[in-house]
Amino acid sequence: MISVLFVCHGNICRSTLAESVFTHKVISLGLAHNFEIDSFATSREEIGNPPHYGTVNKLREVEGLRARRLHHRHGYCEYPQSEPDAEK
Repeated sequence: MISVLFVCHGNICRSTLAESVFTHKVISLGLAHNFEIDSFATSREEIGNPPHYGTVNKLREVEGLRARRLHHRHGYCEYPQSEPDAEK
């Protein structure tokens, strides 16, 4: 399994867009079973917010996407798949 993590400041535009495009490419190539793909923020300021309005058009088909902060407990090699950020 290949883990790919996209990270940006707020997890509402660049990392969510990169995650969406990469996921689409992986699925379209029939390789989804080989990947674990996710995205996080380095800051807390956007935690729980929906994607930026400029990113929304590209992410319309992804429901329930919300910003999450990458925390030291996640490490860089392992990260949770849908764990809500407990620290705010």
